[in-house]
Amino acid sequence: MKIYAANIEAFETMQENDWSEYIRLVDCARRERITELKQQKDRIQSLEAGLLLRYSFLAEGYTKKQWEEVQIQYGEAGKPSIVQYPEFCYSLSHSGKWVICGVHSKELGTDIQEMLPWNMRLAKRFFAEEEYERLVHIREEEPKTQMFYKMWSAKESYGKLTGEGIGKGISQYLTSTDFAVITDTDCHAEAFLKTYEFSDYMVCVCAREDECFPEKIEVISFEDLI
Repeated sequence: MKIYAANIEAFETMQENDWSEYIRLVDCARRERITELKQQKDRIQSLEAGLLLRYSFLAEGYTKKQWEEVQIQYGEAGKPSIVQYPEFCYSLSHSGKWVICGVHSKELGTDIQEMLPWNMRLAKRFFAEEEYERLVHIREEEPKTQMFYKMWSAKESYGKLTGEGIGKGISQYLTSTDFAVITDTDCHAEAFLKTYEFSDYMVCVCAREDECFPEKIEVISFEDLI
């Protein structure tokens, strides 16, 4: 498994007209999506995600010719996969200034969250009672914020692993106190977690086995993306 990250700031300084040479590098489904997005920030994030996926694909030993022919398909809840290469599993996520891409030979889920101000009402509404109580007992704001985002990103990453997303809710996804395991209490299924504190962001990766996680996230420069 590899986890890659790229910063979108290089694109923010460009004029949209200058993007044409980079947009042609991403898959055709993403090219169409980018043109449909209304907000510039959303277009930048989507373009960066597509370029990071391309980088990840080539880094696994596939050729540029193979990349040019990929077809992306989406599951019912939006989980993406490459039709021609089911053995190349990936998961994309973006937040704030960063985009991440996890790749593995088996299904995985990744999530990144910028650790912005939050309130306990969110935890009360979306977390399991046990998780809410864990937060209540933390007095200092910084560790409480870190705990909140560990929980949130873990639940998001599990939804991406299963392909069910978070549409049916996330309170039934229960994280262990050491954040090594997450359990779907509705069906008693389990998966493994690894969290990374990445600048002012929280990253979580979720997989079916616990010995596959990399020790660190690899940051990819703008020059290497293109």
